[in-house]
Amino acid sequence: MSGKYPDDWLIIAERIKKEAGWKCQRCGSSNTTHNARVLTVHHLDQNKSNCKCSNLVALCQRCHLAFQAQPDDLNQEFLFGNSFCSWFKVLAEKYKKKEDERG
Repeated sequence: MSGKYPDDWLIIAERIKKEAGWKCQRCGSSNTTHNARVLTVHHLDQNKSNCKCSNLVALCQRCHLAFQAQPDDLNQEFLFGNSFCSWFKVLAEKYKKKEDERG
């Protein structure tokens, strides 16, 4: 992880979780305090200071840890080619479109 969380990180993280319906964007689990399903926000590029919508994803702790165990290079085939990250392509396109609309 590089960078530093911005001063308004808690506001940004809450917005990402709210936009995700307070559910994990990978497995769909609701935010709960048991079974490691507490919702977190992951920086796809591992840079805490990059808080563009296209770089942030709401993940439960289980999915967050599993995602971080993958190789760091976001261009790796695993992002688009296997069952773990097949959801990512659709999500990335959605956020990219939303980011373009915001300007």
